[in-house]
Amino acid sequence: MKYCEKCHVNVRGNPELCPLCQGRLAGEGEEFEPFPPTRSVYRQFERLFRWLLFATVSAAIICVAVNLMLPWTGAWSLFALLGLGCFWVIVHLSIRRKSGIARYIANQAAVISAFCVIWDFVTGWRGWSIDYALPIAFTAAMLAIIVAGLVLRSDAGDYIASLLLIGLGGLVPLAFYFTGILGTPIPSIICVACSLILFVGLLLFKGGEIKYELEKRFHL
Repeated sequence: MKYCEKCHVNVRGNPELCPLCQGRLAGEGEEFEPFPPTRSVYRQFERLFRWLLFATVSAAIICVAVNLMLPWTGAWSLFALLGLGCFWVIVHLSIRRKSGIARYIANQAAVISAFCVIWDFVTGWRGWSIDYALPIAFTAAMLAIIVAGLVLRSDAGDYIASLLLIGLGGLVPLAFYFTGILGTPIPSIICVACSLILFVGLLLFKGGEIKYELEKRFHL
């Protein structure tokens, strides 16, 4: 640490002149960071992200293994891998955004689903958009909103309203299932199940906040 013989003060860092009298400092300097180091969100919630990574990688391995054992069911594991990848992309973009996260995720899921349906229709309609893209997008969005809300402590109103909207969107494949237009119903069943579990969880753990948001937004 450097020392000013005139002011009798120690000066941290490696400056050449005293900040008080502008006299030359004596002694050896040292490396000094004026601001404390900050940890990224991934570092702050390292254990949570480790478990999420373990769960998604395990799910990917299981899907590929089951698909290889049942090759006549088609290459559906590729869509499962795509959904898991979308989940991590959405989480990463949401953490970087840090404002209006839940609404942003819900909007992205709706836009991606609509784009896939239009693309499927324009290219001759093979049904992959409602079989895979729509349920995968909404399931990934539900999980991403929950993770982002827990990690970044999103605004309760925005968080709950977006979860309710994305949960309702996740029930749309139920209509496709009962009309019999689905070629592969498994992704839609998973999506609807996640939506129902989401609604049950919200009612049990966030019932009061849901009531408050409904009263505030719709003047009930």
